[in-house]
Amino acid sequence: MRFFKLLTCIAISLCYSVILYAQESIDIRTDRDYYIAGESVWLKLDFFVEGEFKDTSISNVAYVEVLNKYKNPVLRKTFHVNAGKVESQFVLPDSIKSGNYQIRAYSSWMKNYNSKFYARKSISVVNPFKSGKYPKTEFAFVDDTVIFYPEGGAWIAEHENQVLFQVVDKHGLPKELETYLTNQYDDTLDVVKTNASGYAKVHIKPLESVRYYISYSSDSLSFSQEILMPVISKYGIRLKNINASSVVFEALGNDFRGYLDVVNSKGDSITSIRSRNNLFELNKRGLPMGYLCAYLYNDNDTLLGARYFTVKDEERSKKLEIKITDNGFICREGVEVTIENARQLKQKSVSVVQKELVHQSSVIQNIYSPNAISYNLLTSWTSNEVGLNDLLQCFRVINPVNITTFEDFHWPEVDGQYLSGTLIDAESNKAIEGVSLILNVVGSTSQMDIATTDSLGKFRFVVNQFGEKEIVIQPLLTQNADGFKYIIELDENYCNVFKDVSISRFHMTKEKANAINSAFVNMQVNSVYSVVNSIVKNEKGIGVSFYNFPEYTIPISKYIELSSIEEIIKEIVPLVFLQKKKGEYSIYIEEPEGINKSEGGTFILVDGVYIKDVDKLLQVQAEDVERIEVINLNYYYKGHELGRILSVYTKKNDLSTLVFDDQIFRQSHDFFSGDYSFLATDYSKEDVNKKHLPDYRNVLYWNPRLEEDKFSFYTSDHKGNYTIVVEGINAHGVAERYEKSFQVE
Repeated sequence: MRFFKLLTCIAISLCYSVILYAQESIDIRTDRDYYIAGESVWLKLDFFVEGEFKDTSISNVAYVEVLNKYKNPVLRKTFHVNAGKVESQFVLPDSIKSGNYQIRAYSSWMKNYNSKFYARKSISVVNPFKSGKYPKTEFAFVDDTVIFYPEGGAWIAEHENQVLFQVVDKHGLPKELETYLTNQYDDTLDVVKTNASGYAKVHIKPLESVRYYISYSSDSLSFSQEILMPVISKYGIRLKNINASSVVFEALGNDFRGYLDVVNSKGDSITSIRSRNNLFELNKRGLPMGYLCAYLYNDNDTLLGARYFTVKDEERSKKLEIKITDNGFICREGVEVTIENARQLKQKSVSVVQKELVHQSSVIQNIYSPNAISYNLLTSWTSNEVGLNDLLQCFRVINPVNITTFEDFHWPEVDGQYLSGTLIDAESNKAIEGVSLILNVVGSTSQMDIATTDSLGKFRFVVNQFGEKEIVIQPLLTQNADGFKYIIELDENYCNVFKDVSISRFHMTKEKANAINSAFVNMQVNSVYSVVNSIVKNEKGIGVSFYNFPEYTIPISKYIELSSIEEIIKEIVPLVFLQKKKGEYSIYIEEPEGINKSEGGTFILVDGVYIKDVDKLLQVQAEDVERIEVINLNYYYKGHELGRILSVYTKKNDLSTLVFDDQIFRQSHDFFSGDYSFLATDYSKEDVNKKHLPDYRNVLYWNPRLEEDKFSFYTSDHKGNYTIVVEGINAHGVAERYEKSFQVE
């Protein structure tokens, strides 16, 4: 089977549990679709097993990027995954240009698979302060347009082919239109009318020497569009039949010899069967829930065709309904919402925003995974003539990809973020094996990790820090290792594969532009009156040092002012002795009385960073020292004897008082972004009613973890149309989205 992955071999050979072999997926949601540059994007990520109704806890780190139309990241954030979830926010840069952007999210483990499997969400951003703030045209197309989707992506001569097409107007919105399928001899072969979603399908047996056309009349012109020529393939695939017990695919083409692979939408192999008279019959009981893909190969393992399909749609439960007490409300009025038939969804979230800040249903683009679009949205586009499996042929399938070398393998980050890299000899330019490296995080506490390089010179640290902080990486050297020249090359945590990124053209109707202008005014008003919508809920990694609590803590400000750190150590710090032999200083820390004395050096830290040279410690100015901590017992960390510990903290906690040699690896690193909670305005509280501040929130309500079937919120001072959006994951492991509109007068 083509989809066998090296990951399986690695997992088995290393005796890892089966959870490591599971393919995880991410469902990504935001509070809305349209934003003003500088606004917050409320974010929810759910990690789950692809195609199954259960969470996954493989990864504890999520990487999120905002990509522009040039496939460049304009923002990158790292989030800590708590119990398979991320609930937070990030702020869009106020310098980005107006346009469409793509948010994509993935884990280190997901980098072992095709990058097209990453979670994606399209958003639109408007920057009123940038030139060209709105597109040159409000139209997506010049006129009514027909878009074609041949089944399996190819036309096969002398065989019946299914053609799905969609008609959209110049705004890109679906349109009902009567069309005519004709040939070059002006014969009308079929008359087809698109449904309310703009879709229709036809079946045709093309001849290789004949041209075919679609003719239609739009508001401004009569147009004929050539289709089906030239016939581009000798072989192809079509979904022949789905009944109560089986799914049947047919290989199109003469003298076909080969097999069919069935995989889920993330590329994991489900089954593989050989041809029987060009027919492949699959037992529905052996197929999992969710979107699947059938890949057709010949005996030479050449991919001939592929298409998505699903078999579980008829088993869906009742459709979720959003109910409110009324469709019209006044400003600052409470709104009670009830959700019916919500048990079919898990990980529900809800957002209430201005209607014009939500994308309208439009053209299905050639996106890479059905999971990137709402399952509910797809089924809402179906009709008696066009079913869900017909719509799935619109989606471009993903070519299989395999990991071929161990160097390509990315470990799942199960206990924190991994900072990996290579230690290289500066003179020979070769990797160095067996050297212990220490990573320190500069700050008001001592945070560190130790790793030893392998045969390839590779190392890996595990960190759990929040915010942007400075890191220092250096060898944990012994006294006889002075003069060691090295280079440290740190690996990139983010994925730099962008060839699969597809961002649609940015256009905006006059109505949408007016709504965005209104949202911009609202944003400015709330900024002036300091309307707060969030609080930091979790900032880990800022607590005690790696050695927990020291035996002695000496706050220098409580003592008389001394002229040097040498005097501070001699006069104030207990059990610590500064010695000088043959012109070199050393520090000795005396162990507690009553225990057997042991050998051991002193492990020195300044602002959380390991300092092996006592002379550098003595460079610290006495007036800069805030406190000193002492541990007068030998301390062991990850199998390394550090000795007694002397930790000096300056008032700035930024290591600015020391000068390092050039080869020390020292740079700023953006660790986890904090978790945030949305604070919805509640006018039922007396203190809020007494405040006469204007309220022009663009987001009335955001709840990433909707556990009840009822919720409430208050309207603002802005009058207009609003939309309630409820999203969740169904039993197929596929996202669903439901909307309900109301008005504030």
